[in-house]
Amino acid sequence: MTATGTGTAGDTARTDGDPRTYDASLPFADASANLARHDLLDALRPLGLERHVVEDATTILHELVRNGIDHGAPCRDHTLEVRWEVADDLLTLRVTDCGSPNGACPPECVDDDCSDHVDRWRRKILTPIAPDALRGRGLHLVAALSESWDVETGESGTTVSARVRLR
Repeated sequence: MTATGTGTAGDTARTDGDPRTYDASLPFADASANLARHDLLDALRPLGLERHVVEDATTILHELVRNGIDHGAPCRDHTLEVRWEVADDLLTLRVTDCGSPNGACPPECVDDDCSDHVDRWRRKILTPIAPDALRGRGLHLVAALSESWDVETGESGTTVSARVRLR
């Protein structure tokens, strides 16, 4: 069973029954990171997983959605796609926005030339973060908490996915 929905500020897709798959178009808005995290939490609770696994998975999804909103671009209907699937003991989380990889340029890019940064990001080479930096740790958290993560870019947008071992 797949839970599918098009979320609005007050309406989000909820997983009913089988929590193993989820596919939702959520609003391209800050609140969607929390909505997605709570939907995943509701889906994982019945699986009897260890608390740290659930916390890691929900933190990763929250970061992926926030990064999509902060660095990506909305789709035509002002949404982004959030999907997950549980297969055996592996949870795969995916967030897709309709932006190009150039949307991931950090503020330090000079004259909007982010070619080096974009290439490094596609190859999953994360820039070290200064201890006093206020932001910039999202993908570092994803990399640390997940078994693996990937970036796919193309004409239709950018998808960042992460895999979490459940047991």
